[in-house]
Amino acid sequence: MGKWYRIDIKKEGGDYMSLLIKNGFIVTASDKYTGDIFIENEIVKEIGLNITRVVDEIIDANGKYVVPGGIDIHTHFNL
Repeated sequence: MGKWYRIDIKKEGGDYMSLLIKNGFIVTASDKYTGDIFIENEIVKEIGLNITRVVDEIIDANGKYVVPGGIDIHTHFNL
C-alpha cells in the first residue's frame, strides 16, 4: 500500500507557498490521468500536462496517486 502525504503549504510568517506537483497519477471525480497540478494560495489553479511555473516548491509525484482537494476522513476520535 502506498503512503499518504499531507503537504503543508504555509511558509514561515504565515504566507502560503506556491506548489507544483509534477507527473502524478491524478484522480478526480470524473477522470484519471497522468499530469501536473499547480497550487497557489491554497487553491488548485491549474491541472494539466507539462505545466511550467516559477514556484516555491516542486514535488515529483511520478508513480504516486494525487487527489486534488481530497480529504482523508479517517480519524481516531473517541466521541
